[in-house]
Amino acid sequence: MLFDVFQQYPAAMPVLATVGGLIIGSFLNVVIWRYPIMLRQQMAEFHGEMPSAQSKISLALPRSHCPHCQQTIRVRDNIPLFSWLMLKGRCRDCQAKISKRYPLVELLTALAFLLASLVWPESGWALAVMILSAWLIAASVIDLDHQWLPDVLLRAYCGRD
Repeated sequence: MLFDVFQQYPAAMPVLATVGGLIIGSFLNVVIWRYPIMLRQQMAEFHGEMPSAQSKISLALPRSHCPHCQQTIRVRDNIPLFSWLMLKGRCRDCQAKISKRYPLVELLTALAFLLASLVWPESGWALAVMILSAWLIAASVIDLDHQWLPDVLLRAYCGRD
């Protein structure tokens, strides 16, 4: 049924892929920021150390907040790419600059998803390339930030658990 829609409206797939890429890119920003903290928390717990208050996080909680003023980001200010543009790259509450990395990750993911949908419009390859692209973007930015890649990410890439 979904493929019938894409055949009837050929522009639907690239548009859907681009919007999906923006949304996944926003989630990748959460993974890039929080996953290394979560791993440090696990290592501290493994060694019997008390984790810091900042490291008591998951991918879902707490809600996204400004790293400068700690104010929770409103839903209307959490729309991938568009909110950053509307707020001119600043926090609504404290006016601190928001890193350009966030919209760049979202834009790069959207572009990768768009290209995959254009190159493989009626194939499962598009989905496979989208998943691999998202993984590579997250792994690359984590590596840029921390100069290491978590073993869990590498094992997933190698097909091992």
